[in-house]
Amino acid sequence: NDTDHPDLYSKLIFNNPPYGAPQIRFRERPQGRYRMATVELVNHAREMLNEINDIVNSTTDFAAIKQIVEFGGGTGQLAPIMREILSSIPPTHFIFDFAPMNLLQRYWLAYSGHPSYLGWHLGPEHQPLLGKVILEHSIPSIKSHIETSITKDSLFWASFSFTEADMETREQFWPVIREFGVIFIAYWSVWGLHDSTKT
Repeated sequence: NDTDHPDLYSKLIFNNPPYGAPQIRFRERPQGRYRMATVELVNHAREMLNEINDIVNSTTDFAAIKQIVEFGGGTGQLAPIMREILSSIPPTHFIFDFAPMNLLQRYWLAYSGHPSYLGWHLGPEHQPLLGKVILEHSIPSIKSHIETSITKDSLFWASFSFTEADMETREQFWPVIREFGVIFIAYWSVWGLHDSTKT
């Protein structure tokens, strides 16, 4: 049992027992136990993987990605998918989201057998983060942990989450990932009164 469950996770999941959600579907694989990913997320991953060589260049493949920054992580499904695809040398995977979502992501990542770390517990200085899953909710914190020497081998992933983000947050976040080698964004063209095709 996770020692954080009574104080953190149970408040978010209405006191369900640790790792005991029977309605969640799993698939047992040689690499471990995985939650069934949504068709939408798998489709986004497929589209991105199909295009990655053309996006980067003809001599670089997806295995060269050393660092991923995910804007809006849902329940954290993308990190296990990427770690399965890149199982030989998994990249450092940052998930940027609201703090309560970070706790929910940590819960489900632990359920799937993947440890994760809360960025605000790591301090501003660079830690040995290579290959870890880091959960962040603060732009200064994630900026202090991103390894700037490998930005050209880094991937920014935002799957519909930018649609919901206000313009101020987008503008503040852009300098964090501006120099990344691959930027993958899926968004709705219109969200309420906001037209993403014009801004």
